[in-house]
Amino acid sequence: MFSTDPGDTCDVDIDTSRDAPTVRPVRSALTTPPPGTANLAFSHRSFPLVAGGDAVKIPFSFVNLAGTCTRHPARFTFCTPYHCDIPTEDRPPDLTALYENTSDPTIPSVHQLEIPPGPTGRPHTVEIPFRIAAGAPVGPTKVQGIIVPTGTDTQGDRSTAHRKFGLMSV
Repeated sequence: MFSTDPGDTCDVDIDTSRDAPTVRPVRSALTTPPPGTANLAFSHRSFPLVAGGDAVKIPFSFVNLAGTCTRHPARFTFCTPYHCDIPTEDRPPDLTALYENTSDPTIPSVHQLEIPPGPTGRPHTVEIPFRIAAGAPVGPTKVQGIIVPTGTDTQGDRSTAHRKFGLMSV
């Protein structure tokens, strides 16, 4: 084991297989999604956010990987990272704050973005502005996001609809 005590910095553990948990997916994504009118997924491109600086617009792309068009809007729901907010003046018009705490930057907010219905395979990209508060810790942060269909559209493969995404505070 490693220790911070002087003279006690040797690793005497002969079995290191139990030192770090292995990552195991609950269920891998399917190559052919089960029946449903939607197989929604999202991705994002991250840029560094300077603590105390201006907001940075992060592009999120949403796509339906099924072979049919969605007939109803989808909803992308996500949390903001700690010490992060989404300025009201630059928000996309279809973004709604479900819970927002503007007085304490250590409390994440929850937002929902409505994605219009559309054809399969063609991504719909929306830029969401994120701003990191002054004094925020430096480094990567990860939060959860999920995109779900509405109306009579159904999600065939749910493994593509939710995942973590990250932002970098510098």
